[in-house]
Amino acid sequence: MIKFIIGLASLLVFNLQAEVKPEHLNSAVSVTWHNPDKFLDVDAGEGNQKRFQQRVLDSLERYLHQQLPKVIADGQTIKITVHDLDMAGDVRPWVINNQEIRIIKSIYPPMIDIEYSLFAQDGSLIDSARTKVRDMGFALMTNIGSRSNSFAYEKTMLKSWMKKQLKSQL
Repeated sequence: MIKFIIGLASLLVFNLQAEVKPEHLNSAVSVTWHNPDKFLDVDAGEGNQKRFQQRVLDSLERYLHQQLPKVIADGQTIKITVHDLDMAGDVRPWVINNQEIRIIKSIYPPMIDIEYSLFAQDGSLIDSARTKVRDMGFALMTNIGSRSNSFAYEKTMLKSWMKKQLKSQL
């Protein structure tokens, strides 16, 4: 129950930034969201769906711009295309107040279908792949951070993927 409440609280945090601002961008990183309206689950439950979706994508994009330079070598660049996203949990009707809420349970793991191309300083391709990353153990996380850490399950999954996949390219 505690994990559910913490998970719900982290999803309800309102991010005042409507888009990724230039100061959050790193020139070594390029992120493209391919058909985000068709993503498996970026469901707001309650509230404005478009605003929620934009908040999710902006938050994850800022996170990628912050974290990817830490796992690629100086001078390297990386292009990321996200083809699908399934957030941790599932949106279900809640009898009280006739609302929908996101239920965080181990049977609803986060997933991201991600494609990347890693380039050397001279522009030559070092590596590229497309993979579906899942975090089946996400529900075992006991400390997902503070309320300011929106979408912590998805960010943890991405961080694990970056370390596993990209650190090997150094």
